[in-house]
Amino acid sequence: MEWIDIKEKEPNYNQNIIAVGTWWGEINGDGEECYMGIGEWRDGYVRIDSDTYSTQIVDVTHWVPIPKHP
Repeated sequence: MEWIDIKEKEPNYNQNIIAVGTWWGEINGDGEECYMGIGEWRDGYVRIDSDTYSTQIVDVTHWVPIPKHP
């Protein structure tokens, strides 16, 4: 599986993906760049929700679809 440049193709809305971008969290604001995480694509960012927090990956540069279970 190869990384897809966000400038070439965007994921479908609500598609779960693995993305690389800048972490943005409700606790500390802007976080680390080149952050990789799994979440749901919205229009221009990836939403990550858990039982204890919500955060986003913004300024996404590359992404891949989540592979199917073995």
